Amino acid sequence: MLLRNWADETPAAAGEGRRGAVLAAAVLGTALAYMSDDMLNLAIPSVAYDLHADTSAVQWILNAYYIPLVAFVLVAGSLGDVVGHRRVFTAGLLLFGSGAVLCAAAPDVALLIAGRALQGVAAAMLLAAGLALVTIANPGERRDRAVGRFVAATAAGPALGPFISGALVDWPAWRGALTGPPGVVPRGPRVTRGPPPTLMF
Repeated sequence: MLLRNWADETPAAAGEGRRGAVLAAAVLGTALAYMSDDMLNLAIPSVAYDLHADTSAVQWILNAYYIPLVAFVLVAGSLGDVVGHRRVFTAGLLLFGSGAVLCAAAPDVALLIAGRALQGVAAAMLLAAGLALVTIANPGERRDRAVGRFVAATAAGPALGPFISGALVDWPAWRGALTGPPGVVPRGPRVTRGPPPTLMF
């Protein structure tokens, strides 16, 4: 399992295969945090139309992700120093999935905002712990190369987000986009009422 027995958070314990697993998991988790934001931005017109959200509600849907992310990223980093970055990262994945389920099932704006806030906290945990895990698992001369690969790979997240979001919004509706790139959470019935309006901010 990808998230199991990770390097015991000590450089000496990490073999070549395990370092690769750490890098892959950190990239996927960090990219998930970046892509979720980009995917929501593209889905916002459909979200606003289906949930009858006005401009103020739309702004809260967006800010509900940003505010916890910014507020908790340093806290998550400090927490990782105390309890272990692997635990923080794994908890962040579970919390992000829970928020995705809440967003996908949201019948109204209030529950969607709550789900996005939960995902914001989880994203802070993923971003804070992801890079820390890569640096811990790759001591010495390996570190610079591993961090470079991590940064290059995670940079693809924002680039791919709009394309994946467009496909998910067009096929399983916006609820599929809010579950993250896999779009694995079962969607509710799709309501078709014509094209969503253009929002003016």
